[in-house]
Amino acid sequence: MNISNQYTPAFSPVYRRTDEIVSADVGGQLVLLHTKTWQYIEFEKVGMAIWNYLETPQDVDTLVGYLTSRFAVSAEKCRQETEDFLAALLAQELIVKLN
Repeated sequence: MNISNQYTPAFSPVYRRTDEIVSADVGGQLVLLHTKTWQYIEFEKVGMAIWNYLETPQDVDTLVGYLTSRFAVSAEKCRQETEDFLAALLAQELIVKLN
């Protein structure tokens, strides 16, 4: 068997919101309060879309597909910015990585 001809699917991490967040829409912005760290966070349009989409566990590929369908952005730029945003959310303990 020639292993080099086998297809290996790309790994797309799955994320979900942590349960330790209280959120509210305030004047068109999403405001979060982390009940463990008492950190206050605000999101505008794209951040709010990502946060709302993470209501259920989502992989990065699905999230990027969702965002590129809603916003005028290339898939490459969207993926990079989404991965950066998710890394920031993860560092602030706002989301958890499931795999």
